[in-house]
Amino acid sequence: MSSSDKSGVSKLPLNNQLNLGKLEGKTRKQIVLDGLEKSYKMREEWSVFIRWMIFLLIFIQIVCVVAIGLGWLSYKGNETLTWIFFSETFAQVVGLAWLVVKFLFNSFEK
Repeated sequence: MSSSDKSGVSKLPLNNQLNLGKLEGKTRKQIVLDGLEKSYKMREEWSVFIRWMIFLLIFIQIVCVVAIGLGWLSYKGNETLTWIFFSETFAQVVGLAWLVVKFLFNSFEK
């Protein structure tokens, strides 16, 4: 029996065998630190993306308010649509902010 048979590596799918090759020679501490580094990088990328999405939603809402105020857009006869639009946009901004706090910065609780 070969050493790979004893360790059970040959029983793993090919993807796992390839990943084990990348981890070979690293200590458990190095693997954990690499994982944390990737996690923080991912959090930073997503937080920048979500921040720009919030700015975009707020900008669109401001443009619509100005356009309605100046008479460029008119919802006469259907003011309910205006309230629905602004309520929905506000809910999206609050939802995105909740995602940032809950999932991107939850490590502060630990």
